[in-house]
Amino acid sequence: MKNFKIIGIIIVCLLFIVYIRFGVEDISIEDYAVAIGYGVDIDDTLRDNPEYIITYAIYNYGTGLVSSMNKIATGRVIGKYREDRQLKIDKAFKIDTPKIILMSEDTVSQGIDGFVNILFNNPKINDRGVVIINKGRSNDILSQKIKGYSSASEYIDGIMKNAYGHNFYSKKYTLLNLYIKRKEEGKNLALPYIELKDDEIQLSGMALFKGESMIAKLDMDESKVMNLMRENNLKGSFSFGESSDKYIDYYCKSKRKIKCRKEGEDFVFDIDVKLKGEITNNTLYAELDNNNIKIIEKELEKNIKKQCEEFIEKMKSTYKVDALELGYIAAAKYGRETNEDWNHKITKSKINVNVKVSIDKIGRGGA
Repeated sequence: MKNFKIIGIIIVCLLFIVYIRFGVEDISIEDYAVAIGYGVDIDDTLRDNPEYIITYAIYNYGTGLVSSMNKIATGRVIGKYREDRQLKIDKAFKIDTPKIILMSEDTVSQGIDGFVNILFNNPKINDRGVVIINKGRSNDILSQKIKGYSSASEYIDGIMKNAYGHNFYSKKYTLLNLYIKRKEEGKNLALPYIELKDDEIQLSGMALFKGESMIAKLDMDESKVMNLMRENNLKGSFSFGESSDKYIDYYCKSKRKIKCRKEGEDFVFDIDVKLKGEITNNTLYAELDNNNIKIIEKELEKNIKKQCEEFIEKMKSTYKVDALELGYIAAAKYGRETNEDWNHKITKSKINVNVKVSIDKIGRGGA
């Protein structure tokens, strides 16, 4: 027993010596350039040999104050901007902290794979950072001064966190999910889209991809119904009414199931959407009794079903891409790696959508 104690003491002493010799360096936060967000732009005048323009939003720690600054690096070969970056930053750069990664529409229209690869292949990168597409230049958005925030990146991060609870956005827009999804058979990317409107940063829809390139920007209404059929367990609201002063607001949580079958060589998909929630605003009915609640449920079902069908038709005829990732479901059931062009196959398939609305609360002041 005595020998075991001696051995234990020796091990503890050795560990302490190793920690002192090779342990964590005592470096204060002021000695680091801590990144909050990135912005990725491309030089429009150099399409044949493009130059990437990377904006780094960096925390600036001072005495009792935290502010931010932007640094811009450039490079024609994607990795070159890293060399240029360190010529302009006077501190050790921490890459594992960004909350957001902005990519301009011009950049991703040329392709997203190269930049995603170089980011994800760095083991220190924060793969939980949210990837967002923006209109115009990323640098212009990251340079916005917003009262109450040390950086526009913090403000955008807040927008995305709250979008999940209100606008049928998911939590699957991280760099990690982007890296995995872009190579999965039968899947196409769809990422949040922001822009400057009236000098304010606003979430304005979704960027839809085909392969590695962005092909369309969806407005908020299209984005809501696409996400409703594309994802599961989302939250958001719908409205309908006779006029601007007579309407119903319905806040709900969604459930989505998809069934796939074949009729000959053709696929048929049945998308079942179930919504459960509460009436948050009512100026349409004087009293919300059981009869009126059933009328509202049926009206919501009809209204949302119509929006879904209109999106499916536009997806087939205009976007010509499998925005609902139905090819992934078909491949899982009938076999992968068949060299099937799922975008073409799905846009020629029959897609049915059924909507079931349930109202379980009518808010304060209701009947």
